[in-house]
This record gives sequence, structure tokens and C-alpha cells, in this order.
Amino acid sequence: MTARLAYSTLTCGSVAECKDNEVKLFGPLVVVVAVVAAFGAVLAGGNVLLLVLGVLALTVGAYVGLCHPTWLLWALAASMGLLPAGYFPGVHVPMVFTFVMGVLLATVLHPREVSRFTTMEKLLGALVAFSFISMVFTFTSIADPVEFIKWAAVTLLAIALLRLPRSQLARFGQIYVVSATISGLLAIVILFADSGGRIMNALSIFGYGAAANTEFKAYSGTTATTRLTGTFLEPNAAGIGLLVALLMCLILFTGRWRIGMGTILLVALVLTLSRSALFAIVVGVVLLVLLQSLSIRQRSTILGGFVVAFGVALAIPQIRARILSSFGSDDTSSSARLDAIKDFPSQIHGQWLFGRGWALPEFKNGTLAFTTNFVANAPLLSLYRGGALVTIAFVAALLYGCYLAYQCLRSTRWELGLYGGGFIGFFLVTMQLDIGTVTIPQSTAGLSFLIAFLIYAREKATHASADLNTPAVGDSAAARPVASI
Repeated sequence: MTARLAYSTLTCGSVAECKDNEVKLFGPLVVVVAVVAAFGAVLAGGNVLLLVLGVLALTVGAYVGLCHPTWLLWALAASMGLLPAGYFPGVHVPMVFTFVMGVLLATVLHPREVSRFTTMEKLLGALVAFSFISMVFTFTSIADPVEFIKWAAVTLLAIALLRLPRSQLARFGQIYVVSATISGLLAIVILFADSGGRIMNALSIFGYGAAANTEFKAYSGTTATTRLTGTFLEPNAAGIGLLVALLMCLILFTGRWRIGMGTILLVALVLTLSRSALFAIVVGVVLLVLLQSLSIRQRSTILGGFVVAFGVALAIPQIRARILSSFGSDDTSSSARLDAIKDFPSQIHGQWLFGRGWALPEFKNGTLAFTTNFVANAPLLSLYRGGALVTIAFVAALLYGCYLAYQCLRSTRWELGLYGGGFIGFFLVTMQLDIGTVTIPQSTAGLSFLIAFLIYAREKATHASADLNTPAVGDSAAARPVASI
């Protein structure tokens, strides 16, 4: 372990020196924390237990951040996959946001092996900078910077991940895919075999509850179908999280691992009945077949597999009704979207440059969101919230991502091509029909994952980095270990 390894334990020259530094740092830290805890306990009275738990958590977090920062990465990947909407037990603090802040801080404090910033990272930096300017000019209360910080943190996560050596980035992605697969399997069990909500009640320690499994339904005439939500709590958010995991699974795993986890993720994704996520896959497959140089056998296999999967999905009445209703005149959600687009100019009138503000009540209150009927389109919603400069930077970053995705499509490896096609489908369909990547931090983090691994896939497609030789899990050449941490 050297100081040049990204997220090395400390800036030191040897393992022994690192251990000595850990002891020297941790000893005084424990003493200080003990004094603070004792003083706080006297002041807190009845809240002593909560205070002590908070201080202990802070102590552990400080130690991990200083001495073992890669643990924060693995914890973030696992929590994003397993408990994306979860809270730390005993305190109402989101797990994902806490780990994201820890990863960002570790990126600043620790040596980084990757020092050169890509064009995508510069565009994301410009997006955050313009958003900060928008927040300043539309400031009305402390809630505005709070919302900005939550969004900016998960957006900057893509840059933090790209500071990692690619072997560590691959390990991070593999942990997320495995965790999301477990979460998807759990969500399927909840949907079909746990109508009483016992599993969600068991997760109440993390802020979940039984009602999360029955809140969202899709309607076809008088028939209501419960949509898969699982630990994502919202079906469209689940669609985004599972779609990102599915695309990452293609490039990070091979063989039986890819087939097994990919099947679970795809089934769970279909059961969310998220049309924006499902149509993104369709676009990805179509682009793959049209643009990538495939052999006749590969093209036939991909088309055949797609036709079979699509046919099985359409054979299920609830799924068929959900998909076909998208093209019908009685689709209320489509009508609401058209009405929102018509009303958009009047809603943003006079606030084109900096937007309406960051802590908008319609983003938090479901009833107010329904009556406001703001546009369900990620680029337009960025304009609605942050103004023209933010929207230009946002769209520029995603269009550049589509260019990188096209390069993946032109590669000779179908899995990289499908990842590229899936990214373009995500931009053309999911982000035009869903607002999660703008308003929901977990979904924005999913977009950051998608962008970070788009860079990874593009580098693999163009052989731009010698550090990309780490084989995917399941590869017959996988005897080489991932870089030690």
C-alpha cells in the first residue's frame, strides 16, 4: 500500500507507518470524544442515549474517514443497492446521503491516483457552479441551500468515483449490483408473498414500514395492479435504480453471474411497471442492433432474446395493459404531461434565467405537486428550478454522455454497446418522462453511477487506460486480484 493508491489509509510511506499514524490519530480522538460526550450528557438530560449514540457514530465515522476511507465507498454501494431510502437506526439521517458526504470528504483529504479530470467531470463541475449561482439569486430561506447541498453532493459523486483507480471503481460497481440484485429479489418476494408487510416492518429500524408495499398502483380501467417498490419506496425510483444496476451488471460481470443477476434485475424492473425505464431498454437494444457491428449469430441471439422477453412480458395482462395504455387516448398520465407542458411557459414566466428556486414546496408535498402539475421532464424541471444556465450545463453534460455512449456502441463488445445504448435510452426516454434524477437524491445518485460507469465503459471500448485490464467477475481470467485496499 502506497501513498499513490487512491484513498490510501494515510499519507505515509509504509504499512507500519500507516498503522502507527492510525493509533496516534485515534487515541487523542477517543479522548476528545469522551470529554465531549460526558459534557453533552450532562446538558442533554433525557436525551443522553440519543446523544451518546450520535457521538459514537461520529467517532466511528471520523476514524473510518481518516484511516479506512474505502470502507465508506463499500458502505455507500451497499446502502444504495439494499436500503436506498433507509435511515440510520435511532437518528433520522439518510444513510445514502451520509455515506456520499463521507466519500466526498475522503476524496478531498486523501491522495488520489487519478488526477486528470475528464471533459464530463468539467461539465458536471460547471453544472454545480451554475446551480450554486441560481440558488444564491433565488434564496428565500435556509431550506434552499439545504436542498442544493443534497443535490450537489450526489451530483459530485460521479467525480469522486472517477478519482478511483479503475479496479476499485469496478469493485464499487460490483458491490452495488449485488446489493441491488438482493434488493430486487426481496422486492419480488414482498410483492407476491408478503401482503401483510412483515418484511417491511422488520426493516422499520431503518425507517421503512408496511404501507410502502401497497401505496402505488397502476390502473387499467377498473383494475388496479400493485407496482413493485421494495426498499426504493417508489416504483419509478425503483425503475431507475434497477435499470442502472442492470446496465452496470452487463459490463462488470460475465457468465453465470451476469445471467443470474441480470435476470433478477430485469424481472424486478418489469414489475415496477415503470414505462420510462422499460422503454429505455427497448431503445438501447434497438440502437445496439442498428449501430454495432455484430455477427449474424450475435444479432440473431440478441433479437431473439429480446423478442422472447418482450413476448413473455406482453403475455401478462397487467404488464400488457400498462405498456399498451401508453399509446391510448385514455392514459391520464400522458394527458397530464401534455397539460403541464402547455402550462410551463406561464409557470416559469419572468424567472427564466435563475428559475423558481430550490426548496419549492411542490417538490415535497404530493397534493401540491398534483395541483401544480409541474412538467415531468428532467431538463425542463431543471429550468423550472434552476434556470437557463443550469439547464444548458445539464443538457450539455448529458449530450456529451450520449456522444461517449455512441463510442461504446461502435465498439466490438456487445455488452459495452448495450450499456451505451441504454445510456442514450435513459436520456431520450427516462429523463424525458421522469423527474427522479432532479428531485430525488437517490435517483440523482443513480444517474451519477450511470455517468461514472459510462466513462469506465468508454475507456474499455477505446482501450484508453492500461488500468482497465481487471477482468469482470465470472471471467475465466479472473485469477488476478482487484487492487488491495
